Parts: sequence; C-alpha cells; structure tokens
Amino acid sequence: MQFALDTHYTPEEQEFIRQYNCRVLREITLRRVAFGEEEIPRRMLVYCGTTLGEIFDEGEWGWAVLGKDRKGQWAWTGGVYSDLPSMAEGL
Repeated sequence: MQFALDTHYTPEEQEFIRQYNCRVLREITLRRVAFGEEEIPRRMLVYCGTTLGEIFDEGEWGWAVLGKDRKGQWAWTGGVYSDLPSMAEGL
C-alpha cells in the first residue's frame, strides 16, 4: 500500500527536524501492513534511524514508532507521544 503523507510541520516541529537532522517522508510504501482506518499515519519522518509516524489514537493525534514485529510484519510499537520532543525522550 502506498500512502501520500502530509509534509506541513509547525515551527517547533521544523526546529526539531533541523536540530536532529530528521528525514521527512513524503510518501511510504508498506506491503506487509494493513492499517486500520484510525492507524493510517498522517505524517512520518526518520529520527536517528527510527521511523516515526503521527497516528490518530484515542481521539487525538500522537507520534509512535513504526517497527517490525517478531513475524517480520510492520506494526506501530510502543506508546503514543503527544509531540516529537516527548517521543525522542521516550526512545
């Protein structure tokens, strides 16, 4: 599945992206994952080799890590964080 992603970030998020030399993803193709409607990422970036995505969870947008599970299938892992600095601290 190919997803076109939003690339608009707040000034604070842009500063985080510059500070940590993150790579903003404009689109992503994931062949092994079937996201539920509320799990489709709105925005994604690569932070220090880790893929982060902004997903809708429990009524609000938050950042989560995209990784592979033990079966080699892509899945959102760990907790959902309210902003990028909180996400970076949680990693």
